[in-house]
Amino acid sequence: MKPLRYLYSMQGGTRRTLSFVSNRILLGLFSCCLPGSCNSKAKLRTKMAEPVVIPARGKHTATIIFLHGLGDTGHGWSSVFADEIRHDHIKYICPHAQMKIFGSKNQTWEIINYVPTRAVTLNFGMQMPAWYDLYGLTPSAEEDEEGINESTMILHSIIDAEIDSGIPSERIMVGGFSMGGALALYAGLIYDKPLAGIIGLSSFLVQRTKLPGNHTANKDVQIFMGHGGQDFLVPLSFGEMTEAYIKAFNPNIRMKVYPRMAHSSCPEELVDTKEFIAQRLFHIEQGFYVPGVAPVEFRDGDPIEVKGIKITSTKTVVPYEYYSLPFCRPQGAIHYISENLGEVMRGDRIVNTPFAIFMKRDVKCNTTCSPRSPVSLNPEESENLANRIKEEYHVHLLVDNLPCITRYQVENSNEVIYENGYRLGWENNNRYYVNNHLDIILRYHQPRPDVYRVVGFEVQPQSIDSSRFKFTSVSPECTITDGENQEVGKGINNIMWTYSVTWEESDVPWASRWDAYLSMKDVQIHWFSIVNSIVVILCLFGFLSVIIVRTVRRDIAKYNKGEEMDDTLEESGWKLIHGDVFRPPPGSMLLVNFVGTGIQLVGMVAITVFFAMLGMLSPASRGSLMSAAIVLFCLMGLVAGYHAGRLYRTLKGTSPRKCAFRTAVLFPSIILGTGFLLNFFLIGKHSSGAIPFTTMIALLLLWFGVDLPLLFLGFHFGFRKQSYSHPVRTNQIPRQVPDQPWYLQTLPCMLLAGILPFGAAFIELFFIFSNYHWWWKSFVISGGSAVYVMGYATFYYFSKVSLNFCFFFFFTNLFLIIFYSMLYILIIVH
Repeated sequence: MKPLRYLYSMQGGTRRTLSFVSNRILLGLFSCCLPGSCNSKAKLRTKMAEPVVIPARGKHTATIIFLHGLGDTGHGWSSVFADEIRHDHIKYICPHAQMKIFGSKNQTWEIINYVPTRAVTLNFGMQMPAWYDLYGLTPSAEEDEEGINESTMILHSIIDAEIDSGIPSERIMVGGFSMGGALALYAGLIYDKPLAGIIGLSSFLVQRTKLPGNHTANKDVQIFMGHGGQDFLVPLSFGEMTEAYIKAFNPNIRMKVYPRMAHSSCPEELVDTKEFIAQRLFHIEQGFYVPGVAPVEFRDGDPIEVKGIKITSTKTVVPYEYYSLPFCRPQGAIHYISENLGEVMRGDRIVNTPFAIFMKRDVKCNTTCSPRSPVSLNPEESENLANRIKEEYHVHLLVDNLPCITRYQVENSNEVIYENGYRLGWENNNRYYVNNHLDIILRYHQPRPDVYRVVGFEVQPQSIDSSRFKFTSVSPECTITDGENQEVGKGINNIMWTYSVTWEESDVPWASRWDAYLSMKDVQIHWFSIVNSIVVILCLFGFLSVIIVRTVRRDIAKYNKGEEMDDTLEESGWKLIHGDVFRPPPGSMLLVNFVGTGIQLVGMVAITVFFAMLGMLSPASRGSLMSAAIVLFCLMGLVAGYHAGRLYRTLKGTSPRKCAFRTAVLFPSIILGTGFLLNFFLIGKHSSGAIPFTTMIALLLLWFGVDLPLLFLGFHFGFRKQSYSHPVRTNQIPRQVPDQPWYLQTLPCMLLAGILPFGAAFIELFFIFSNYHWWWKSFVISGGSAVYVMGYATFYYFSKVSLNFCFFFFFTNLFLIIFYSMLYILIIVH
């Protein structure tokens, strides 16, 4: 069999109603309905009939491909989907079995009718619409393997076309009636991508000997089968055998029998089918995935806008605007793109650029400035550019909301790594070279004819001395000759900024275009760090659990030996202080403030990570992560206030309003106050990371308009709630605390708690259990790791970072406050 590629138009076309009767009529009647008196001199010409397409009435987010039965056409079931099983967000495709056009003798091939091409052995060899030949209706009958494979390829090709158009395979369902259902079951189970589900009505399974070996992607796919109890054409036993066979390797199959239904359909079956579709292909607005942006489609020759974002460095951590460097500017005005709160907080300042790029139009060499007037840098600008190169700045560009990346081949290896943006230049023997020529590689995917989507944006920077560019006319086109790199020397420098463009077709669909960004080296390193942290935490938890359990068991065993001890045995260990362990500590209000802040931070982080895992905070939606974190922090004020209020009542507090106000303003005032001071440093450095005045006002409005009222409301309900119950009663008279060894004082405990987990095993728990002043010590000790973080930050500053001293340590201390509060909640409260 020759390879077959099935293509169909997404735009629709002329639809002709076929005169064939439904397969609900006995097979013997088919010959009466076929054109038997054709002109013997007429010619036949093969062509695929265009499928019946019922477009989605709303936003298209899912697709169902349904195959008709023997002797029917796609029109037979299209009316059912259009009238009875229609969902506004689903597109329905009802293909026809392979057909030929019956035409006249002249050269114009005037279309008279569609004529089926496949001879069906079971119907005395008569030609009729069929997905494959049918030799018999028994489980042991021979099967038309070639015809089944050919039609399977047709169905798979339709699925592939839908995926290329932007519909994930998990949002595509296949199904069919009778012979069409049999083909849908087989083709769906062996498809190499997971599907939403399979529907088989009055059907059976073909090519069962090829299963279950080829069904790995859809081994758990949901399957619905409906069968009539009075079906004598495809007996109910066929459906039951099919269900039993598939259930052996896929338990997610369900068959429902309709006792009075023959080889047809009934209203009850249509209702069940509609419910199955609704469950598996729910409206995207009812789901959890919210895409960042919709795909943008381009035509051949359409302009592609390149935008500048910012320049960044891991050495200084201070971002700058794109035009803080002497890049060529657009001929018109510079337009700053409207940004959300998260983008502004990240330091993005998205602007237009003079790059002239058009879909599928390669450019060998072009300049962003006047072809005969390179950019002239004065000594101050030259020094600034050289400093940016020395500080290892990267330039970030944007095409169709896709940031540029640079591809590097690892030396002596086939491994490929990617970097965000492209390097501004490099240093060699105290001489600085700027990358003034960009080889831009844009990759596109074609979901359907004459429509293209950008799926890749790669930049390979080069340093080319301006004298190497040759211009043959007044046009911006140029040629590059051999020569030196473009050096940024002291004094005046003339730099020509140029670029080339190469378009490459890609098999990567639009939905997968972010995969290269998610597999970068930095991400892998972060995963290693996360795994390492989890292992350390588990080790610490295990050590402490063993020590505490053994200590408690030892004390309990000693207390249970009553016959060996006097009644006047002196109590010791944890039992000694059981009547004082829940005594309110001094400064309980401040402790409540920190607890409320910690709960607010932990809740914000947990919900943000949860939504990010669901895909709602996609990297395609720039700034959404930061915006969500800020908004969620304000909303979590309700939960923080509730727990703070209830804890304050448990500690017998008497000033709930004062406590609520301090809880609401303590952490935000530290954050905003520190941020306000840091902003002066960023403004002094002309950094794009400086927060504009309007954004400051917006943050204050979120604080006073959302966070503060919600926290007061939660505190009110929490304080009115019954206080936390204690397992023991607190004594009226505080017990005297014995002298503590030096290493159990607050400061040494704080330092010891941050070292390696096995250090905890050397702490004598007897003296810890003898001291009921645990409230503040637990808060201070739980954040002991912050001291080591501060020490490492100091080492990192002097060894790695080229940044203003005040800016770096303001930022580090801000981070430590957050780190401290979250550690307390995670370690102590729970």
